[in-house]
Order: sequence, then structure tokens, then C-alpha cells
Amino acid sequence: MVVCTDFSPCSEEALPRAAELAKLDDARVLLVNVSHQSVKHGVPAAGWDEGARRKLLAARRKYFGGLSDNEVQYDVLPGGDSAAAICDVARKNGASLIVMGSHGRTGVVRQLLGSVAENVVRHAPCSVMVVRSSSD
Repeated sequence: MVVCTDFSPCSEEALPRAAELAKLDDARVLLVNVSHQSVKHGVPAAGWDEGARRKLLAARRKYFGGLSDNEVQYDVLPGGDSAAAICDVARKNGASLIVMGSHGRTGVVRQLLGSVAENVVRHAPCSVMVVRSSSD
């Protein structure tokens, strides 16, 4: 199972659901963040990935604490196309499910900004569970 977070409140709501599923199914979890800050003008941005890794570790402890380190791993993926990065890591890890939050944008805003969740659903190599924010 690949679980995605951008550390927003919307993606944070998907984490307890993913943890519940992982515990019910004894699933292996890869908790990921796609870093758009890791490279600027071809040069790694100092400290960004380390900060993201600390946040992933905190999320791992908070939501997936009942699972072992072997069952829950985390990683910061290189930026660019977030949906492609998520689908690629799911494919490479043989994931059976991707869990992610959605900001629930609609209309012109979604058309202008695009939707990572929508693109993941379209191109994922496995099933995708999109958790909408309770504030939508």
C-alpha cells in the first residue's frame, strides 16, 4: 500500500484510514511525500528532504505506531509530476492500493491547477482510495 501525504490537513485525514486498512489487512505500507522543493534550478535545496523525512517519521509514529518498521517505511520522492511519481513508486513496489487525500477542488480552479488525485486515479497500476476532506 502506498500512502501519500503533502502534509496538508486534507491529506492528513487520509492517514488514519490508511492505517486502519493496513492493520486489518497486515499490509506493508510505504508512506510518501512528493518533494517539489528538493531541486531548484538543478541544485538540491538544502534541508527540504530532511524536514519532509522528519514529518513522515512523525506521521508514521502517530498513525502507524502499531506496525513494525519493516511493515511501514517512508520516503521523499523527487518532484516534478506528482501523479507520475506516485504511480511509479506504486508500480515499482507492487502496491495493491494507493491511499491519498483530495482537496475537493471543482470547476475552473481544478481545471487550472489540475488534480493530482484525479491523475493518479487515471494512471495508477492499482486501486486508489481518495479520502475527501471533511471540510469540503
